[in-house]
Amino acid sequence: MQNLSTVERLWQGHEASKTILSGYSAYHRGPRLEEGASPRDSDQIARGLPDALFAGHPEIERLTAALTLLQARADDVAMRKTHPATIAEAMTGMQRQLDAGAEEFRLAALDDALKGDLEFPRALATKQSMEVVELRLRAARLAYADLCRSPPEQGEFRDRARQAETALKNALFLLKREHVQAHPEQQLPTA
Repeated sequence: MQNLSTVERLWQGHEASKTILSGYSAYHRGPRLEEGASPRDSDQIARGLPDALFAGHPEIERLTAALTLLQARADDVAMRKTHPATIAEAMTGMQRQLDAGAEEFRLAALDDALKGDLEFPRALATKQSMEVVELRLRAARLAYADLCRSPPEQGEFRDRARQAETALKNALFLLKREHVQAHPEQQLPTA
């Protein structure tokens, strides 16, 4: 069987539960985990390890940050922190900028040509600033569409937060199992 890291197992969906583990952490006292102990015993040991033991692991840090972001987004969407009308006003202003920018671009190109500067620096600078406004308008339209969705449709954001929470719990459990497997000299908790 190929030796995979926790991250690789997370990405490939590897079932670590198929491995019989025979170790435990130094955080518990009790009888030793005997050779050939059941995966259920190992799972019990792994569940008993504190999450904080793995808080500094890069994958746990990444998943925790993602979970925090997704939960905050779901909460903010549910509370309508930004009203769609505010975004609609901003979009109107951006569209006006684009309309005016089209004329400004044409005139900048003419001015550059009249000056004999066929690199068109002013026209390019005008076009680049218009592209930024176009991207802002596109982003505003996407946000506006999401904020205008009905509450049941906005449940997608809560679902994503739940999925992130599940991914974090699964990653923690896999790390705990690896820890139990890596420390067979350590002991089982007493009942």
